[in-house]
Amino acid sequence: MRVELTADECRAAAYAGIHRRLDCIARGRTEIHGAAAGGDYWTIDIEAAAGELAVAKALGVFWVGDTDPITDRHGGDVAGLQVRHTRRPDGSLILHDRDHDHHVFVLVVGAMPAFTIPGWIHGANGKQPEFWRQPPRVPRAAFFVPQSALTPLAPAQPAAAA
Repeated sequence: MRVELTADECRAAAYAGIHRRLDCIARGRTEIHGAAAGGDYWTIDIEAAAGELAVAKALGVFWVGDTDPITDRHGGDVAGLQVRHTRRPDGSLILHDRDHDHHVFVLVVGAMPAFTIPGWIHGANGKQPEFWRQPPRVPRAAFFVPQSALTPLAPAQPAAAA
């Protein structure tokens, strides 16, 4: 599924990402996984927000753009879904031990304004031994779920209901 954000949607995502980054700085929060992505936290936060907005647009739901990490961890990024973003066209959906098994995780690939949504998976289904790896130059091991293992996201139908 391909999603193209408008200029105004890109602007809204950029504002949300900037707000998230400034909030992290103000609270002195340390990065959990961002260093593995190269440490460009401003870009990471902005593109991740845009990925969330792309999922909301694909599903026809409102995107809150929340900046509270507690709300995000427990309530999801979009309509109860956890959104994971990568710029790599062949990128995997990355899950960590601390991710909830019962949550639904959606992979978004691309950069503003164009994204693709390869699909989704329940946390427990993604935490399989065959997906566990420690890639070179990445400081942490995790579950790297390939796009081929994801269930396609149906337009205007939240995966959480699937």
